[in-house]
Amino acid sequence: MSLTFFIDGTGANGKKIDVQQKIEEFQIVTGYDGTIHRPHYLKVVWGKLQVKRCVLKSASIAYKMFQPSGIPLRAIITATFTDNSDDRTRQAMARDESPDLTHVRVVRVADNLPLMCNEIYGDPGYYLQVAVVNGLDNFRKLVPGTKVFFPPLEK
Repeated sequence: MSLTFFIDGTGANGKKIDVQQKIEEFQIVTGYDGTIHRPHYLKVVWGKLQVKRCVLKSASIAYKMFQPSGIPLRAIITATFTDNSDDRTRQAMARDESPDLTHVRVVRVADNLPLMCNEIYGDPGYYLQVAVVNGLDNFRKLVPGTKVFFPPLEK
């Protein structure tokens, strides 16, 4: 998605603004976030259009008018945003549940391996393969809170 932002500091719209300050604010909001080692995630809303999670892909700034002292009075920012989610969010939103994908489940009190295999693979008979992959000696006594890895299986 590409958007063009027109920043007018002349006061023609009834309010004088500092064009350079608005450009710096745009760069801070859309810039790099060192805690996640990537650009900030953004939510872009324009009327009824919503891109739930995106990042700034590129931006160009064109200055159009200046005061005699060189201070910018008008600028146009052309920005391109790309839909982007981290892997955990993307997987959660996709809700991929097919048996050809890797699954990790946390054991709850009433869980047993054949039941869990039936939920994931549609067949409780895979419990021995899952027990071997997870190094489980006693698949009948699963400890609640234990993570169980369910590898992708071809049927």
